Amino acid sequence: MWAYPLKQKDHAASTIRDDWLPFVERQSGHPCKSIRTDRGGEFLGGDLTATILETARALLIESGLGNSMWPHAVRHATVARNRVLTKVADDMWVPLERWLGKKPPVDMLRVFGCMAVAHVPKPEQGVATLGALKECAV
Repeated sequence: MWAYPLKQKDHAASTIRDDWLPFVERQSGHPCKSIRTDRGGEFLGGDLTATILETARALLIESGLGNSMWPHAVRHATVARNRVLTKVADDMWVPLERWLGKKPPVDMLRVFGCMAVAHVPKPEQGVATLGALKECAV
């Protein structure tokens, strides 16, 4: 499952064509033969959408970040959801492992909204800069 927040609904076709399709073809190593949509409705539906949206809400509440971080929370929830066990019928599997054919990386996962420190290169450091910036990780 993928999530691409859109500023406007009419950006959907260009986002699929320019961002999602090249990404999926590169990851799978195969060209995409067809794409199914619901002709402009919501691209997701049912329990899975509810799970992602509820997780995103919980991430925002727990982190104390504002609603402006909603797209980042949805992406974070989707990335995490693709890396946890899913039960379908009596079979347990990890969605991204099925897609990639190998265990997905989890070492890049961080707590949503945690403090992150980024190194500032010497030429860009000012008098008051200590060589690092503290920011919120999303």
